[in-house]
Amino acid sequence: MATAALLRSLRRSAPLSSFKSDAERKALIDAKNNADTTIYSVEKNLNEYKDKLPADVVSEIETAVSDLRKAAGGEDAAEIQAKIDAANKAQSKIGQHMQGGSGSGGDGSSGGSEGGNQTPEAEYEEVKK
Repeated sequence: MATAALLRSLRRSAPLSSFKSDAERKALIDAKNNADTTIYSVEKNLNEYKDKLPADVVSEIETAVSDLRKAAGGEDAAEIQAKIDAANKAQSKIGQHMQGGSGSGGDGSSGGSEGGNQTPEAEYEEVKK
């Protein structure tokens, strides 16, 4: 009888322990998928703007991607997420440099678009038929 009670107890506790394992496994898989997506995105942007960026920014981004690749090969979801955040932070420097380089041109174009919203004044004559 003690064996039957023990088996029932194990059956009840087994799904709970496997659920925790499944949740951890899902978190790891999600982190690895996010890492792959981030690596692709960062490398695509880096390749597109590499020639317009300072060498130190390019190096920082490449290092962040390399670190993320190493972390994605591991089994620690928290470390992978930390490396994803670091890669995204490094990638944001691409936008900062692109915006800084074209920021003054953007101001001039925004002034032009404001002028486009206003109706220009013109001289005209009424023609009688």
